[in-house]
Amino acid sequence: MWTTAQLAYLAGIIDGEGTFYIGSKRRTINGFIHYNSRVYVVNTNLKIINWLVDNFGGLKYVRKATNKFRQRYEWILDRTKISSVVTAIFPYLIIKKKHAEVMLSFRKSFDDNVSKRTTSEEVRNLRFQLAESMKHLNHRGIP
Repeated sequence: MWTTAQLAYLAGIIDGEGTFYIGSKRRTINGFIHYNSRVYVVNTNLKIINWLVDNFGGLKYVRKATNKFRQRYEWILDRTKISSVVTAIFPYLIIKKKHAEVMLSFRKSFDDNVSKRTTSEEVRNLRFQLAESMKHLNHRGIP
């Protein structure tokens, strides 16, 4: 699996350059809200992004330079790996430990619901609350 050094390094990268994200959009079918979750890192150093992909999987994207920004690279962790990777790095996180707790609770709501064809109102409410918590944690600027 992963070494302690790899996990600690990833935690440091995520604490400094990473984002835990829970997004939503209203579905047209049945009016339910559809959620997605991501852990991602954006950096101008391709070597770091390649290291993340090589060691933890996920996807790599290249964003071209603009007048305002240098060329940047993005690593997005596949949602199927979020729970295992975030659980593994959790002890090493400092700044984004609360973000990780919210993300793990959010992903657990899918794991626990995997055999059901429908999602209960209780689970939908939990996901909404967790998405709002993440939005609050990610808010920048003056509170």
